[in-house]
Amino acid sequence: MLGIRRGHKLLVTGGGELADPLVEAWAGEPGDSSDGVAVVELAGSGLAVARVPLCSCGVRGCGNAGIQLSKQVPAGDLPALVAVLRTLPWTGAVPTVSNVLRGDGLAALPQPGQSTAR
Repeated sequence: MLGIRRGHKLLVTGGGELADPLVEAWAGEPGDSSDGVAVVELAGSGLAVARVPLCSCGVRGCGNAGIQLSKQVPAGDLPALVAVLRTLPWTGAVPTVSNVLRGDGLAALPQPGQSTAR
């Protein structure tokens, strides 16, 4: 587990059949008691990180599915991913399928110091 900043952690798992580690973003200790974290793009203000609230059905994985930052990333890209996530502000916006940033690797994320405005 990697600490990004207070209240934001990355769970990194890999080995075996995974050539690239699986990275998941969490607002606390990974699991049923913590919110997932997503990278969202907000109109007019660019990229931010947001907590994924618990689904109304009460199943954590249901609300996180397709929303939470959870992707395979080449091990060499982990430092850059951490650097980018540290620069993004927190938002109170609720992540949805329409505002969650998607893409393979770091291609969808700006480099540290790069503007997020489009």
